[in-house]
Amino acid sequence: MNAPERLLDRLQPLQVSPLTLTQVRLSKLALLLGDGLAFALAFGLATWITISMLSLDLGVWWRGQHTQRFAAWAVISVLGLVVLLTRFQHYSDRRSFWDELSDFIKLLGVLSLLDMSLIAVNRWEASRLWWVIAWVTTLSMLVVMRSLTRLVLKSLNVWVRPTIIIGVGANASDAALALHSQSELGLKVFGFVDAGSMPADQVADTLPRFLDAQIQKVAQLPGIQWVIALEHAQADQREYWLRVLAQWGATDISVIPAMRGVPLHGTDMSHFFSHEVAMLRMRNNLRRWPARLTKRIFDTLSALVLLILLSPLMLVVGLLIRRDGGSALFAHSRVGKRGKVFHCYKFRTMVVDAEKRLEHLLHQRPELRSQWENERKLKYDPRVNRIGRFLRATSLDELPQLINVIRGEMSLVGPRPVVRAELRRFGADVDYYLMVRPGMTGLWQISGRSQLDYDKRVYLDVWYVKNWSLWYDLIILFKTVRVVIDRHGAY
Repeated sequence: MNAPERLLDRLQPLQVSPLTLTQVRLSKLALLLGDGLAFALAFGLATWITISMLSLDLGVWWRGQHTQRFAAWAVISVLGLVVLLTRFQHYSDRRSFWDELSDFIKLLGVLSLLDMSLIAVNRWEASRLWWVIAWVTTLSMLVVMRSLTRLVLKSLNVWVRPTIIIGVGANASDAALALHSQSELGLKVFGFVDAGSMPADQVADTLPRFLDAQIQKVAQLPGIQWVIALEHAQADQREYWLRVLAQWGATDISVIPAMRGVPLHGTDMSHFFSHEVAMLRMRNNLRRWPARLTKRIFDTLSALVLLILLSPLMLVVGLLIRRDGGSALFAHSRVGKRGKVFHCYKFRTMVVDAEKRLEHLLHQRPELRSQWENERKLKYDPRVNRIGRFLRATSLDELPQLINVIRGEMSLVGPRPVVRAELRRFGADVDYYLMVRPGMTGLWQISGRSQLDYDKRVYLDVWYVKNWSLWYDLIILFKTVRVVIDRHGAY
């Protein structure tokens, strides 16, 4: 039995139409009910926390509030569910965790202001403390209930949807990796369809494959997610598969166009009446001064707060490093925004005469020279002292870079700071690197750190510059904490 036949056998149990259609609808309904329960739990928790903090009896506190105010809150909650259903389409489309969280924050920000406006206009007696706790708790409950709902649906085998990708090239491979990286979407790639007309040397390692003769039978199965991820030169095939899948009755079809290198975040799409033409409006946020100002203010204020909070820890680390007689800080030259060279500060993690030992080490062990030339660091560097290994594993050695951030030489989040010799590794994309300040952390740090090859680091740094947003900075900072705790990929 060949691979496509084995794959088809794995999909055969999904042919029970009534049950499968019910399961698909159940997963959507479960999300809606879970969100409704989240609003109800937030109401109860906010009430309990408020009366506990004020040391009041529930009956006494309740009699001091206008009941119309709580009826309005219930109506606002229902309105929130309607917006999630219609505007954000959370119950029909699968969305990643961070996109969901972003939508929740936007929605609850508007709903909370509406709630406050109703209180002010009607002059209701309402607890300000309850208002704050209720909306903060609602955000937490929505996130928690979404996660719990997915776990329940997975345990009932009604969340994961078999996904078939039309295409076998680089775009199809990237699409599969992207879907796999967002496991909360529940879209599991079962196989690929060779749409033809691709040179053999451009076919990626996209297996297993479906045969054309099998596709019609599979397309008739409910609950299958189809993703068309063809290359630029396969426009005719894309049109063909869109038409054919629709004729065969496939209901869930998505298209992932080949757009590698195109900035995506903040890009607007418009189409023209009676023409099959889409126009993308590019918006590189970091070329706009309001965005740059926002990032700079966020960096400066956050770095000042962190420096104050972490100063006792930094003092202790500095004293421990000074025990061998050398300086606690090490300043190395790095290239910053617009090519300006600056001194990047770190806690010293090596022996005092590390620079002198490097040439001797590379001469004695030639196998290390290629690693040094490629990565500008050694995985098992004998020059690192005992405390230095701990500092590197936990990234505490980089805390002095908060000073660079305050001085405007670095950012909290940005591309990895490099020496001038490394700029050639960016090739034609070097202008993206020089457009921004390098960061204390960035995409490469949360994507594998030192385990990534240099080309992947360059790709991630360039992607960050093209698609910057303050929301992405917050996500990267949040993930950095987890990566540092796990000590994954550090040396």
